[in-house]
Amino acid sequence: MNILERCKTVLEFHLSGAMDEVSEWDFYQLTGSRIESARLWRDKFVKTGAVPSIYGDTLLTVEELLHNEEMEQVYSLLLGIYLGDGSVCKSHRRCAEFCVAGDWRQDRALQVAELATKTIFELNKVSVSRKAGEHSAFIRVSSNNALTLFPQSIGGGQKWSKHIVLTDWQERCVRKNPKGFVQGLFLTDGSRSLHGRYKQQPLWTFFNKSPDIINLTRWGLNLVGVEFNDPRYSVGGFSFSVKAKSTAALDKIVGSKYTQRSKFKLPAYDLIKHPAYCAATSTVAR
Repeated sequence: MNILERCKTVLEFHLSGAMDEVSEWDFYQLTGSRIESARLWRDKFVKTGAVPSIYGDTLLTVEELLHNEEMEQVYSLLLGIYLGDGSVCKSHRRCAEFCVAGDWRQDRALQVAELATKTIFELNKVSVSRKAGEHSAFIRVSSNNALTLFPQSIGGGQKWSKHIVLTDWQERCVRKNPKGFVQGLFLTDGSRSLHGRYKQQPLWTFFNKSPDIINLTRWGLNLVGVEFNDPRYSVGGFSFSVKAKSTAALDKIVGSKYTQRSKFKLPAYDLIKHPAYCAATSTVAR
């Protein structure tokens, strides 16, 4: 029995009201799923009108996932985060796992990534873990919808080892919300430092191993009107810098990666009009 047949059988049991009348063993023999999991699907997911899958996940289309402008705005941000430090792979639960790697010291960047992940994967549990003895932090969520939202991950392999191209619906979403796309890219792979021998000035740089992601970042900067220098090859990848006259404009879009003890006092940019984002982005670095 394949996944769709098992989903249909579980749903039929729920609609007929017989889920609470059969024994656990009979239910497993008929559907191939545990009755506790099926009851969880019924109580948590069937309320939304979506058919549950055998892994406790809700398989939705792109139109159902991004059902309003607010979700499209958050998705543009999460797409930039995915292209920067995100990945999609198979987890031990035999379903896709979306993961974002970061530095726990960059607390505001992690807060924005966590809230964006929770907003898009609203029906799944999002976990944040920290590697002991290191500065690494990981945001993970297990959902087969990650393959639908990020088709660039289909086929396996590292992002820098394959050709990265946005689909038509992703490009339309980014064109509507280019600031979120740029913010997600620079919160992950962007770096702001002081540059100059005699007169130090702030400088934004972007580094990535994939030339396709470099070109997508430059395309996003063109959409928001930020000027940049030509990319060049550096150790292990490609990098480019933003022109000094556009640094202030990019500061307003990206904001700071820190909330406490920040290296740079950058204004927090309230890009997302979501209640959770208002709480995360209202704190200005001190």
